[in-house]
Amino acid sequence: MRGYPERAYAKWVVLHFIWSQIAHLVRSRIGGERFRKACEQDAPPIHPLSQGINVLFVAVLKFFRSKRGKGATAVDVSTFFQRKGRGTEFADYFSGRGRALRTKFRKRWNKFENRFQESAKQ
Repeated sequence: MRGYPERAYAKWVVLHFIWSQIAHLVRSRIGGERFRKACEQDAPPIHPLSQGINVLFVAVLKFFRSKRGKGATAVDVSTFFQRKGRGTEFADYFSGRGRALRTKFRKRWNKFENRFQESAKQ
């Protein structure tokens, strides 16, 4: 998160969202081991996942800016992300107003998923 202090607060929302997407691929012992090895080796499936995570950070911070309020009543980034239910709120935002970034994320996610599935066949 070096160089992006706001990302440090947003990381839990991003992690929650990514887990909701990736859980079905890595819950099995074999899938988990494949994912761990791919991460350790910086294998080709990891590159689009990393790009997708960056898109999610942009989307989460846009979500924050749209919901924090304005002026003296604006909520600070550190307290905004501490509230319960932000992951669910973000998912709703991402399927509505955040559609443009969702499309960008989906392209990268699909590429990751396809490459990850292909690596299982090898």
